[in-house]
Amino acid sequence: MAKSYSSFTIGRIFGIPIKLHITFLLVLPFFAYLFGTFYFEGSEHLWLWGLLLALGLFAGVTLHESAHSYVAMKNGIKIESITLLPIGGVSQMEDIPEDPRIELRIAIAGPLMSILIGALFLIAYVPFMKLEGDWIKFLLFMGAINLVLGIFNLLPAFPMDGGRILRTFLARRMKYDVATHYAVIVGHIFAIIMLFLGIRFFPGGIMLIIIAMFLYIGRIRKKKDKQEYFLL
Repeated sequence: MAKSYSSFTIGRIFGIPIKLHITFLLVLPFFAYLFGTFYFEGSEHLWLWGLLLALGLFAGVTLHESAHSYVAMKNGIKIESITLLPIGGVSQMEDIPEDPRIELRIAIAGPLMSILIGALFLIAYVPFMKLEGDWIKFLLFMGAINLVLGIFNLLPAFPMDGGRILRTFLARRMKYDVATHYAVIVGHIFAIIMLFLGIRFFPGGIMLIIIAMFLYIGRIRKKKDKQEYFLL
């Protein structure tokens, strides 16, 4: 396999290389500004808290993907790497599980991790909710963002986690390839809905437009490539 210069390794989890895509560094200032102005308006350290929230979000994404990878490894599937992208993360698998029970475990692990992270931050926020301070806002928004991330990923929009969960239920009633075909169709329907919502609420809906385009053009890698991704 040819060496890629579009990403570089920043660490390891469970022995799996964690890679950062170069585009992440390009959009990080944008996310810092967006989060700072939206969530910490009026703060003296707007940029700092925006940056911490952006980094916290992608730390949550890393744990989300690590949950996918850990369950996959427990089921005998090798994970080559986890790559962080501006719109989420991907776990690169050496093989594709065609046992619906295994894929269900792998697919649901990520959203459950995000929901757990969100719940822990919100629990930490509750004792201080009547107080003021940027760090209290940070607890609240870290909890809310991770909770939304987990729930959003449960939408049956293939190739997101919810779409893969949908495929596991379909695969119990039909051939795997046919189940994938129908899951992709449902994913395309959600992509069109997200695109219209993104246009309707533009520029606030710019992320919906990006995700919609990503969902619509997403394709399944051929089995012979032995690679497939869990996408956020």
